[in-house]
Amino acid sequence: MKNATSIFKFVFISILFFACSTSPDQYFSQATLNCNLLYGFAGYELKRDLATPQEKLIDAQTMKMAPITRAEVVKEKIAMVEENYRKVRSLSTNAEADEMLKASVALYAFVIPVYKNEYAQLATLYDENAAAEKTAAAEKKHYR
Repeated sequence: MKNATSIFKFVFISILFFACSTSPDQYFSQATLNCNLLYGFAGYELKRDLATPQEKLIDAQTMKMAPITRAEVVKEKIAMVEENYRKVRSLSTNAEADEMLKASVALYAFVIPVYKNEYAQLATLYDENAAAEKTAAAEKKHYR
């Protein structure tokens, strides 16, 4: 009976240990694949998103749509990026994942302030229908 209890404790602790440890798939998913949400950063895709008015679904029954501001688009992008950044920072590091995590953290640390400052300002210019020259100058500055 004592042997069965010891085996049960060992199995339970082993299951608990493996359930709490981060798998290589989780490291890769959080640190690398979620960076795909940054696709288009400083490129044509973000410029297109800001230059083109967008709409959101208000009522699924009637399929009624309403305009969405560019500031809202940037705000949503920031929220997604910050959430992924929190997830990456919460991962425990180990020898195998250390470089990948450092690179991912550095990428997010670079991108988030740009979204919050430059791209938020550019979105405001579009939302306020600023002069084309002013918007073009801001785009040129941000989309080198």
